[in-house]
Amino acid sequence: PCVSTITQRARERWLASVGGLLWANVSGGASYVRQTRWDGDRVQLLGLSLNYPVENRASVSLSVNKRLDGDQSWRAGISVNLPLGDGINIASRLERGTDNKFSGAPG
Repeated sequence: PCVSTITQRARERWLASVGGLLWANVSGGASYVRQTRWDGDRVQLLGLSLNYPVENRASVSLSVNKRLDGDQSWRAGISVNLPLGDGINIASRLERGTDNKFSGAPG
C-alpha cells in the first residue's frame, strides 16, 4: 500500500537532551524523544552516548538507544572516526539490536 508522506511527518515532538565533559577527555550525553505522527503512531526513545578522543583527533563513540513504548526494542553501537586531513574523515559503525543481528557501515 502507498502511504502519503504527509502522514509520516511529526505532528508533535518533544526533545530533551543534556551532555558535556564527564571526566578527563570523555564526554557523554543523554536524550529523550517523544514524537507523535499525524497518523497517530507514537514513539518514545531514550538514548545514552559516550565519546572518547584518541590520538590525532580520532575518536571512539559508544551509544545505546531504548524504545520506551511499543516493542521496547534497543540498539547499541560503536563508531570509530579517523581524520585523514584536508577536511576528510573516515568513519565506521557497528550496531546490534534486540533481534541480536549486527549491522554496520564501513568507512
